[in-house]
Amino acid sequence: MSLDLILTTAIDNLWVSNGDLGRVERSVAWLTEAVEARRGEAAWAAEQRYLTTLLAQRTATAAHLGGSLQDSAAALSMAERLAAADDGDEILNWFSLVTAYQLARRGQGQAAPAGVTDRLIRTLGERHASPAPEAAVRFVIAGTLGIALHERATRTHDRADLRAAVRYLREAVAIDAATVTPLFAPFLAPVRAELMTELARADPRRESVGGAAAEIHRLAAGGQLSPWHEARLRLGLGRAMLRATTHRSDLSLLDPCIEELSRARTLADGSPSRSLRADVLVTLSAAHWTSAVTGGSRATEDRETGLKLRREALELLAADVLLQLGAEHALSAARAATGHVLWLALRRAEGHRPADAVEALELGRALVLRTAAAEHGVPRLLADRGHAELAARWRAQTPRHPLEPGPAGPGRASAAPAPPVSVAGLPSSLRRAALTALGLGDGDGARDLLGTPDPAALGAALAASGADALVYLIPGEGFRPHIPGRALVLRPGRAEPEVLPLPLLLTPGSHQLERYLAAAGRRSARHPSAAAREAAEAEWRAALDALCDWAWPAAVGPVLDTLEPLGRPPRIVLIPCGPLGVVPWHAARTHIPFGGHRYACQDAVFSYAPSGGQFLRAAGRERLPLDEGQVLVTDPLLSLVWAEVETEALRSAYYPGARRFGEHVAADGVPDAPGSGADLLSVLPGGDRPAAVVHVSCHGVAGPSPTHSALSLADGDLTVARILDEAAPGPAPGTAGPLVVLSACETDLSTGDHDEALTLSTALVARGAADVVGSRWAVDDCATALMMAVLHHFLAGEGLAPPDALRAAQLWMLDPERRPPPGMAERLCREAHRADLGELPLWAAFTHQGTPAAR
Repeated sequence: MSLDLILTTAIDNLWVSNGDLGRVERSVAWLTEAVEARRGEAAWAAEQRYLTTLLAQRTATAAHLGGSLQDSAAALSMAERLAAADDGDEILNWFSLVTAYQLARRGQGQAAPAGVTDRLIRTLGERHASPAPEAAVRFVIAGTLGIALHERATRTHDRADLRAAVRYLREAVAIDAATVTPLFAPFLAPVRAELMTELARADPRRESVGGAAAEIHRLAAGGQLSPWHEARLRLGLGRAMLRATTHRSDLSLLDPCIEELSRARTLADGSPSRSLRADVLVTLSAAHWTSAVTGGSRATEDRETGLKLRREALELLAADVLLQLGAEHALSAARAATGHVLWLALRRAEGHRPADAVEALELGRALVLRTAAAEHGVPRLLADRGHAELAARWRAQTPRHPLEPGPAGPGRASAAPAPPVSVAGLPSSLRRAALTALGLGDGDGARDLLGTPDPAALGAALAASGADALVYLIPGEGFRPHIPGRALVLRPGRAEPEVLPLPLLLTPGSHQLERYLAAAGRRSARHPSAAAREAAEAEWRAALDALCDWAWPAAVGPVLDTLEPLGRPPRIVLIPCGPLGVVPWHAARTHIPFGGHRYACQDAVFSYAPSGGQFLRAAGRERLPLDEGQVLVTDPLLSLVWAEVETEALRSAYYPGARRFGEHVAADGVPDAPGSGADLLSVLPGGDRPAAVVHVSCHGVAGPSPTHSALSLADGDLTVARILDEAAPGPAPGTAGPLVVLSACETDLSTGDHDEALTLSTALVARGAADVVGSRWAVDDCATALMMAVLHHFLAGEGLAPPDALRAAQLWMLDPERRPPPGMAERLCREAHRADLGELPLWAAFTHQGTPAAR
C-alpha cells in the first residue's frame, strides 16, 4: 500500500476520533468512494481490503454515536465478508466477533448475546493463553475479555466469571504506555480510562472507583477527551459509584455519583446518540431514587427528580425505536425500555398520579407495533412538506434482521466485498434525515408521531366505542420494599383514571403465575417420550387451573366490583402489563356454592389491547360487512386432521362464496390459491384482493422472539416481522377493516418481551384488521374446529359483533346442555356433546383484539 494512503487514513482516524457523527458520516462517504474507485483492479486489492476494513470500523462507530442497528448490521456484514475472504486474518476475525458482540448487546436480548459472548470469550481466551502478542494487542485482548466476562457474569451471576473479568481488566489497565506503538498511542488513554470504569463496576471497591475517577478527571482537565468520550466515561464512573453505593453500602459516594452523572448529562445533551443520553438519564434517575429511599437530605426532591428523569429517558428510547428499520431492529431497540416502563408507572400510581402512570405506560409499551403503524405515514408527511425524494427513498427501504447472515458466506465471499452503504452516507442516514426534516428526531416530536394518548382521549374513545372500561393491569414488586400491583381503570368521558390496589398482583411474588410460566415452557419443549409429553401436559393443566383461580381475586374480581351495575354485561378492554399478558383473564374464575365455578366471561365481554394507543387506533376503525368477501385458509401442510372439516363446514353453512386457500383434499373444485404467505397478505389490509372475513386454520407457534412468531403456510412461515414489514401504507383513521380469525396455536401469545405485546393477533390489528381472534396456547384440533363453527354461527347467523360472538361461543362450550346450532356439519355435531368441552384448555385460549364495539 502507498505511504500516501496510510498517512491519509491515519489523519482521518484522528479527525473522526472526537465523537462527531457528522465527521464519521463524511468519512464513510469518502471511504466508500475510495473503495469503489479501486474495485476490479487486482493491483489495488490490498488497498481496497484495507479501506473496506476501515469502512466497517467507521460504520460500527457510527452506530454508537447516534446511528441505528442498521449501521451495526452493515458493519457486521462487511466484517464477516472480509473474514470469510481470508480465514487466516486474525485481526479481521476478531473485529467480526467484537462487532457481532456489540450488536447483540445493543439488541438487549438473551439468546443472541449469550452465544456471541461465549464465542468471543473462547476465541480471545485461547489467543491470550498463546505466546505473548505485542503489548497493544495483548491490551485489547485482555480488556475485551474483561468486558465480555463481566457482561456474562452480570447475566448468569457466575462468580468465577466475575473474578476472571476483574483479573483481565486489571491486567489491561496496568499496561505500560511506553510499550505501545506510535499509531495506537493517541487512543490508549481514553480506552484505558474506559477499562478502569469497567473494573470499578466489576470490583466496586474504593481504590478501583477512586483510580477511575482520578484518571477521568486528569484526562478531562488536560483536554484529551471529546464531549462524547467524556460523557461515556463519566457515565461509566457514575455506574461504578452507584454500584458501590448499592452493593457495598458506601453512601458517601452517592453525592459524587450524582455530580458525575449530572456532568455526563450536560455533555451528552449535545450528542445525537439517543442511547447514550437515555443511559445517562436512567442511571441518574436511579441515583436520585437511591438517595431518596436511603434517607438523603433531599428525599422529596430526589424522588420527583428520579421520576422525571426516567420519563425523559423513555421519550428518548421511543425516538430510538422510530429510527430503526423493520420490526426486528425496532424490537431490539425497544428492549432498552424493558423494566423502566413498569418501574415508572407503578411508582406514579403509588404516588396517586394515575394520569402520569398512564403516560408512562403509553410512552414505553408496544413500541414496535406503534412504530410499524406510524412509519407508513412518514412518506405522506414528507411529501406534504416538500421532501418528495426522501419520501420515495423511505418507501423503498427493505428491512433486514440485524443478525441475519449476509448473502455471502464462508467460501462464497469475494476478496473485496462491496460495502452495504451508499455514497450518500450511512445506512441510517436516510431515516435520520427524514425524521429531522419532520422535526421528529427526539422526545415530543417522536412521541406525537407514535401516537401517545392521554387519559382524556382514551375516555373519549371508550365512549365512542361503547366500551365501559379500559383497564391497565400493572404488576407490583414482590421483593423488598414490597409494592402491591395496581389497576388503572378509565371510564367513558372521564379524564382521570381510578387507581385500584391489587396486593396479589406481583412479579415476582405471584406463585401461580410463575408456576404457570414454567409449566407452559415445559409443555412447549420437545419431549423424549409420550410419557414425558403427557406428564408435561398434566402439569400445565394443573397450573392453568391454579392460574385462573388466582386471576379472580388478584385482579378480575376487584375490577368487576368497582364497575357500576349496568343491567347488561360490561364491556371491558384489558391492557395487562409485563408477564400478566399471558393470563387468560376472561377465564378467571371463582368457586360458587355447591360446586363448580363462575367465569369472568359470564359476567363481562372482554377484549384485549397492547396499549392505549393501539386501542385508540382500533376503536376508531369500522368493520367491513361480512358479506364483502371471505377467505378460508386450510392447513397447506395437511397435518391438521380437522382443519378441512372446519373450513368446509364454515363455507357450507355461512360463506358459500368464500375463496379457498391451502389444501382442500375432500372438497370439490380447485383451491383459489395454494395458501402461501403472499396469498394471505394479499387479502389483508393493503393487499390487492382484500376480504372482509379471513379465517385461517393452520399451525401457529409463538417464537422465542416475538417477531419470529409465525403461521405455517405453503411456502414456509409467515412471521410477525413480515406481517408488519410488508404492510402497505397504513389505513387512514376510520378506514374499515376485516375480521381475522386465527384458528391456530399460540397466535395471541408472546413468550418474552411482554411489554411489547407483540403477537400475530396484535400485528394484524396494527396492519389494519378491525378484529382478530387468536389463542394463548396450543389448542386441541377437534374442539377448536367445533368452537370455530359456533363462533361463526354467532357472527354470521346471529349477527353478533366479534367480541360478543367469541364470548357466546365460549359460553356455549361451558354449557353442559349445549345444542349444535342449525346448519352445523354432521361430523361436528357428533362432537358437540363431549363432556370435556367445558374444560379450560379447550375454550379459554381464545381472545379478542381490536375494536370492542358491540356493532
